[in-house]
Amino acid sequence: MLPMTFAVPAWAFLRRLDAMYKEFAAEVVMWLVPVVVLIGVALLVTH
Repeated sequence: MLPMTFAVPAWAFLRRLDAMYKEFAAEVVMWLVPVVVLIGVALLVTH
């Protein structure tokens, strides 16, 4: 592991941040699809 005094270039930090947001967006979609499907099925069954 690098020491805390190691300076990280701004572009490297932004690239990692961008990758984190893309990973988070993929997680949100993965969780949202089954939830929407289950809510849709529940509405179809109850109406």
